[in-house]
Amino acid sequence: MKPWFEKIPYTDGMSLACKAYRGRECSNPYHLHPEVELAYFRQGRGHWMVGDSLGELRPGFFVLLGADLPHSYRMDAPPGRGRRAAPAEAHVLQFREDCL
Repeated sequence: MKPWFEKIPYTDGMSLACKAYRGRECSNPYHLHPEVELAYFRQGRGHWMVGDSLGELRPGFFVLLGADLPHSYRMDAPPGRGRRAAPAEAHVLQFREDCL
């Protein structure tokens, strides 16, 4: 599978991007970017793929990814009606290596 290139939008003078995702927004296609990524999944369950490795996403999952490392996160569908569960929630910090 070939990763999609993600261009991280920066405004003038900005050296990092901080994003919060909720629900379906937490899932993304297999992609890469030249920024380092620090991701924290506060809620939700699913699976991650980094390079050629696979694993399970659980609440509290924390990951630091190097620049240009292909990765993807896939959240499981929320439980059916009648079962209560908080929607998936993730916080992602992306920054250029040279900002360190």
